[in-house]
Amino acid sequence: FEKGIPNVYDGDLEEEQEFLEWLIEQLEKDEIEDVTDEMLDKLIAEGKNLAVLFYDDDDRKSQKVLNELENIDDECDKLGIVFVKIDNDDEAKEYGIEKIPSLVYFENGIPTLYEGNLEDEDKVLKWFEHQIKSDEIEDVTDEMLDIILNKRQFVAVLFYDRDQKKR
Repeated sequence: FEKGIPNVYDGDLEEEQEFLEWLIEQLEKDEIEDVTDEMLDKLIAEGKNLAVLFYDDDDRKSQKVLNELENIDDECDKLGIVFVKIDNDDEAKEYGIEKIPSLVYFENGIPTLYEGNLEDEDKVLKWFEHQIKSDEIEDVTDEMLDIILNKRQFVAVLFYDRDQKKR
């Protein structure tokens, strides 16, 4: 376990040297942890400040984004944000995510989709800092709203047309 997230060893436990090398690698590496959909659901249910990168391990753009975001993992730790990644299209669809890679921030189980450039790590970090410090009405997808409605007894919702001009 690292920061409450399990790292599963899938090698042969009888190969002591191989296992020891894996343990040392786990201690030395500093990367965004991969989680399963069950682990993600548990982390969200715990109400932690959680950043989730929905990505495709076989996609070049996802790998480029992941490499950039790895650079702010330590800063996220300092902000109290647990940063994880998941390669699961079905889980992404549950949150109404149609484009991979996508970044969702959860605060007390409430999801907020990042709509900026994921390859600009500084802007992503500033967005996280803003999320931590501010209280504002969040834009959510229909699927995210359904999840919130299932979790909360009372929810105030403002429906609006995003394309309508501001006055």
